[in-house]
Amino acid sequence: MRLATKTEPKKLEKYLQKLSALPMTADILAETGIRKTVKRLRKHQHVGDFARDLAARWKKLVLVDRNTGPDPQDPEESASRQRFGEALQAVSYTHLTLPTSD
Repeated sequence: MRLATKTEPKKLEKYLQKLSALPMTADILAETGIRKTVKRLRKHQHVGDFARDLAARWKKLVLVDRNTGPDPQDPEESASRQRFGEALQAVSYTHLTLPTSD
């Protein structure tokens, strides 16, 4: 788990805080897989609690969205997705990419 072992805890916390502040949709979570990446950090000594809470919050978002369904014509959702993509680039997404096996 390269992210947890090679990134300073303060930087991890900063990345998680930025991700937490982003407008999020279930579609974005599904397309990026970021929830899975954040979920892998839940046992991290310094940011585990924050990562666990963020992943749980996003899980609730996915469950709610499954029940209501997305509106493909919603311009706000489209703008949200664009802002998320731009913010991910600013957060240095390469630092948040984890290998699938240890």
